[in-house]
Amino acid sequence: MNGEWGGDLAGIAARLSGRFGKAAHRWVAGLPERLAELAALWGVDLGAEVGAGNSAVVVGCSGALGDAVLKVSPDAWAVDEEAAMMRQFAPSGRVPAVWGAVRGAVLYEAVRPGVAVADLERLPGVAAAEMGVLPETGVAPETGVAPEMGALADTGVLPETGMPPETGVPPEMGMLADTGVLAGTGVLAGTGVLAGTGVLPGVLPGTGVLPGVLAGTGVLPGVAEYGAFLSELHGVGDPGVAPRELGDWLDVLFGSAERRGAELCEARKLAGELVESTADPVLLHGDLHLGNVLIADGRGLVAIDPMACRGDRCFDAIDFVLAGRDRVDMARRCDELAGFAGLDPERLDAWCRAAAPIGASNIDDPGRRGELLAFGRGGH
Repeated sequence: MNGEWGGDLAGIAARLSGRFGKAAHRWVAGLPERLAELAALWGVDLGAEVGAGNSAVVVGCSGALGDAVLKVSPDAWAVDEEAAMMRQFAPSGRVPAVWGAVRGAVLYEAVRPGVAVADLERLPGVAAAEMGVLPETGVAPETGVAPEMGALADTGVLPETGMPPETGVPPEMGMLADTGVLAGTGVLAGTGVLAGTGVLPGVLPGTGVLPGVLAGTGVLPGVAEYGAFLSELHGVGDPGVAPRELGDWLDVLFGSAERRGAELCEARKLAGELVESTADPVLLHGDLHLGNVLIADGRGLVAIDPMACRGDRCFDAIDFVLAGRDRVDMARRCDELAGFAGLDPERLDAWCRAAAPIGASNIDDPGRRGELLAFGRGGH
């Protein structure tokens, strides 16, 4: 296999030096040789670098098993821990498979398409109920058509398309008589809903809405899927092998936010009470921000880059809740997600209130920061 690699070594060294100092430059100097050794070991062809993190180098590659990603880091202990924890989560099907691991390096199956939930046009859970259409897109909820496009009143059919107003279906497509189902598709005309299922068959163009949304239920799209994702992720793994306790990880998070000037006395107190009252700890991902949740074909949501710890299962749900548009949407997400994930809604709310000031310390936008702080004070 071709193990040669021509990445931007100077750029990588500059990126990693913020975390590893001068040691990053020494490590990067040996990176091409290290990658060539790993490519030979695992029988893969190296591709381009994937992403631009400040703690590791991730390279796309391909081999007999298919597309993969190879991750290496100056912090060999962290990579080894990550590989071990991903194997703990593997039975859930909610993480990429580990295809190989040696000291300081791990080979994962590639996730396709691998779009992070954080990078969707809008996050799951904020689309308009029933329509699956995002409020911010300018699409009229009563028709699903942008007002400036000139929809026919009460039909949602564009005059420019030549579609019969009574069906909204081009004549050449044909329709199954008396059913409203487009011939050869099983899709109800004008809805995109599979006949007899109420399920939207794919992502609605331009909306970023996840597939599997129940049409016409009034359930916030994406919340049910995210709840299933959390339940399955937490249903496997041995909390006894966790490399850290949640309380220790919280000390790191709170300390970082305090160095940014956050006032966290009350939040620390609340988080401490929640840690002490945890009755049934699980193996947590620990760093489940929505950039670490990817969309995988045929599998739904999968998690990457854990900071695994032992603790309350509500903790991994915090980022989804706090990604709401405002404090009202956050409260709604909290209630919905607790139901679908089998979480105590009061505990989840408390965890989110404890974490909200940490999130606010990372936000530059004053309006967004204010909503998080208000939610943290219970202003919802």
